[in-house]
Amino acid sequence: MKRTPPRYGQVLGAATAGAMLSLVVGYIVVTSLHQAFVAAFDLPQSMRVPLWLAAGVFYGGVAAVVVAGAVLAVRIALRDAPHIRHTAARMTLLLPPAIAAAIAAAATFAWSLNFPLTPSAIAAEAAIVLAAFLAATALARRWSVTAAG
Repeated sequence: MKRTPPRYGQVLGAATAGAMLSLVVGYIVVTSLHQAFVAAFDLPQSMRVPLWLAAGVFYGGVAAVVVAGAVLAVRIALRDAPHIRHTAARMTLLLPPAIAAAIAAAATFAWSLNFPLTPSAIAAEAAIVLAAFLAATALARRWSVTAAG
C-alpha cells in the first residue's frame, strides 16, 4: 500500500493564508459596518454586559472567522490533495479548542506581566496563538493521512 504524503507545508501555508485573508476581510467588513453594528446592538444604559461575556463574543467571533478562512482555504486550494476533505473536517474539530486554549494562555501570559503593550509582549502573545493554530492544523493533517493508511 502506498503511503499518502502529508504535504504539511502546503496545508499549513494554505491554512495560514486563508486565516490571514479572512481576518483582513473580516476587519474591513466590521470597520465598514461599525455604525450599523452600534445601532443594532445599542443597549440601554441600565443594562450592563459582563466583561467576560463581551470578551468571549469578540474573541469567539475572531476565532470563528479564522477557522472558517483556514478550513475553506485548505479545502479549496488543495482540493486535489489526498484526504484533504478529512483534513478540513478535522481542522474544524481541532482548531476551536486549540485557539481557545491559546487565547487563554496568551491572556494569562499578558496578565502575569501586568498587560504590557510592548512590541515584544504582543509578539509573544501572537506567537502563542499562532503556534496553537499551526499545531492543531498539522495534527488534523497527520490524523487524516495516518487514519487513511
